[in-house]
Amino acid sequence: MKATFKIDCGKFGRLVVESSEKGLTLVTLEGDREIADGGDGIIESTTLQESGISIRRIGADELLTLVAASTAPVMVEGETPEALSKRAAYLIAAFLSGDDTAWGRIAALPVDEDVLGGGFIAKVLLLLRHVPSGCYITYGDMAQAAGSPKAARAVGSAMANNPLLIAVPCHRVYGGGGRFTGFGGGLGLKAALAALEQ
Repeated sequence: MKATFKIDCGKFGRLVVESSEKGLTLVTLEGDREIADGGDGIIESTTLQESGISIRRIGADELLTLVAASTAPVMVEGETPEALSKRAAYLIAAFLSGDDTAWGRIAALPVDEDVLGGGFIAKVLLLLRHVPSGCYITYGDMAQAAGSPKAARAVGSAMANNPLLIAVPCHRVYGGGGRFTGFGGGLGLKAALAALEQ
């Protein structure tokens, strides 16, 4: 059984969160957003530096150190899918409103790994949950952390298949040199999310 909760997130649109008994199954933004693609001059290949966004790059080794030091998220005993969807929605809404303490609680939310597919894609998406707020990683470094250093394009494919926007922070993955590259929600949204974290 799955349960869905929706909440208005102002300029970001309507947040939709869905959960099962195993964890989150969907996190997305729908409806009209005030954040336009190409807004603030952000186009494909614009760098973070050129955009005035200051977030720190982490490499594959630092990511793997963070993974080794972490504990796996678990379901709260007795928490229903309805309660998880609501809790997750309020945490993500807090993050979108600028609460810089929300990320640690979002990262601890359980994810239903069945929705991540399998193999390399699931491995990349699970690793990505450990990239801290205020940081980014390149596609190449993510591929290296996942054990396939030449699979940067496959990392891009994993990002494109991410059903858990923000909870699995694909907005924290950039091209070499901190360049903006494709993003399902549009580059304007990617820039707005990065700006929240600086």
